[in-house]
Amino acid sequence: MKVLLTKDVPHLGQAGEAVDVADGYARNYLLPKKLAVKATKAAMRMAEQYRKKAEMADRLLVSEAEQTVQKLEGLEIDITATADENGHLYGSVTEKDIAEELAKQDVEVDRRHVEMDQHLKMVGEHKVTVRMHDDIKGQVLVRIRAEGEG
Repeated sequence: MKVLLTKDVPHLGQAGEAVDVADGYARNYLLPKKLAVKATKAAMRMAEQYRKKAEMADRLLVSEAEQTVQKLEGLEIDITATADENGHLYGSVTEKDIAEELAKQDVEVDRRHVEMDQHLKMVGEHKVTVRMHDDIKGQVLVRIRAEGEG
């Protein structure tokens, strides 16, 4: 089925682009979620409007991402956790923990934007990357201290 994308769809295309997809994919996913419309002659005339609308939305996202990354610059987070005498945490510090600590400092970040190869399991200082948009990212210093440590 030929459809006209109304919004950017990862791995498929940009808004305003006409693409061929499987009928089931169009009927069960793209059309109900209003990510696409059937590629009729009238819809094809609207393609440029969909493209412009998507570009404006993307510019707004980029602007917000850049502002958030500026707030992250030089930001440090202190987390206290239980640890053994060697500095190994009994639990771990996750993306969610970091996002919550950032929220306490008036920086709203979704936990999915916090990038870590693995959860933090040692006392000490760790640099953590926060990717707000495709190439827009910042770093935060996470300082983990053991409970009872000064």
